[in-house]
Amino acid sequence: METQLEQDYRFSVLMPIYIREKDDELRAAIDSVINQTLMPDEILIIADKDIPQNTKDILDEYKSKYPEIFNPVILDEPANLGKALQIGVNLAKNPIIARMDADDIARNDRFEKQIKYLKEHPDTDLVGSWITEFEEMPENILNCRAI
Repeated sequence: METQLEQDYRFSVLMPIYIREKDDELRAAIDSVINQTLMPDEILIIADKDIPQNTKDILDEYKSKYPEIFNPVILDEPANLGKALQIGVNLAKNPIIARMDADDIARNDRFEKQIKYLKEHPDTDLVGSWITEFEEMPENILNCRAI
């Protein structure tokens, strides 16, 4: 059963992916979305047309496991980040869109906090957060900064 927050604030997660994504990073990024305390209504992956077969296999695996929310789109032509995001915004089924990269790992309460903030501040159009940059392992922190 959906909570009131989930009913009132449906949202999509938009993640563009490209040719050189690392399988383990892509899986970690997608898993961090799936393991949220507040689940998105849609995970929209906009994939470059030339992604390798192993990346397509990962997308097929998640589509099979989560058919109700996982929406991979493989483009017919190459697209830079701006174009991929524009396509994603136009295809997203929700007016609220959370943005992630394929090498991001979201805190498990990221969306709950951000959606709650939007609900409590209805004049807000955009929310950001602090990020922790790491190398190889999340425990190997290099930097923290606001985005």
